[in-house]
Amino acid sequence: MNRELLSKALCEIDESFIAEAYRPVPEAASGSSERIVHMKKKRIITFALAAALILGLGAAAYAGGWFGLSEMAQTQRTVEQGFSSEEIIARNEELEQAIANGEDPEEKLQEMDERDFPRPTENIHVISLAGLSNSPEAMACQEYLSFLESYDTDKSILNSVGNQSTGFEEYKGAYTCYTQEMADKIDKICEKYGLQKLSGREVALSRNQLCYKIGNFAPRDNEHSGQFMNGKVLFSDGTFSADGRLLLHTDSGKNRTLIYGLTRCVKGSFVTWYVRFDDPESWTELNYITENGQSVLIAYCDERAMILVERPESFVVLNVTQVDYRPYKENPMKEDELKALAEMFDFTAIP
Repeated sequence: MNRELLSKALCEIDESFIAEAYRPVPEAASGSSERIVHMKKKRIITFALAAALILGLGAAAYAGGWFGLSEMAQTQRTVEQGFSSEEIIARNEELEQAIANGEDPEEKLQEMDERDFPRPTENIHVISLAGLSNSPEAMACQEYLSFLESYDTDKSILNSVGNQSTGFEEYKGAYTCYTQEMADKIDKICEKYGLQKLSGREVALSRNQLCYKIGNFAPRDNEHSGQFMNGKVLFSDGTFSADGRLLLHTDSGKNRTLIYGLTRCVKGSFVTWYVRFDDPESWTELNYITENGQSVLIAYCDERAMILVERPESFVVLNVTQVDYRPYKENPMKEDELKALAEMFDFTAIP
């Protein structure tokens, strides 16, 4: 199966929402390049923030370096359940067989979607991928997600629209928007928070194309090992979503194959992407400085791992969902492996 179809079959998500199926200052006071925090409900202040306050650096310095998951904007969403690993494998095999039989892959995917959708729904907690909770980008994202939670809940309006053109081409591919009321809400949110709407959408970019436009931040494709990255969507401001497969070399000599998603949300733009975030207490956080001096937040739980990075002009999140072609929870990564993963990307090359 070619990489474009593999990407589409694995993700099975709308480009408007990056959901789970899927900022650089060293901390001089700690004398260490990392800190580990097991999240607790009563955790009020992190060591990094306390150090910043003691040193008189203030909240701005804190926000530019260390941060934790408690600083991410959280909200609730009612979403369709994702496919299980078994269902994904079955869908991939069905699609591969159809291609081998000479069938059109797009027509086959449409046939499969008509059969497998709508999916059962569930209530989940999510965090915005647009930035920290006190940022206008995250607050805007949270407001629109809350709006969607109470709008057209029975999908009667959406069903009446069907596959017809909605007339809201300006919002297509960037937002869930199929009525004038939704378009008006997006415009009001942008005005309220001083943000620009996403535009100039490009899809299906190669790793080289994406790095040429953004910066040379990602490991190179390798046909021998099967390592690659796809740019799923890129907007004119530089906001993008990508996914890929990565071969991670560990100190033990064992190679691990990772399936990951990567998003970059540009500051000053209205982005509504989010990622699932159930059971906050189950997450472990590790603040780490890469060899090129970039501070990152490594966070992991039983279900998956994330690397979050605040850059001067954007917020970047790498989300690992599969390890060695099995769900993350069946084959979790160790902390030294997650550090090695952070070193494979040059986040300083992303503005």
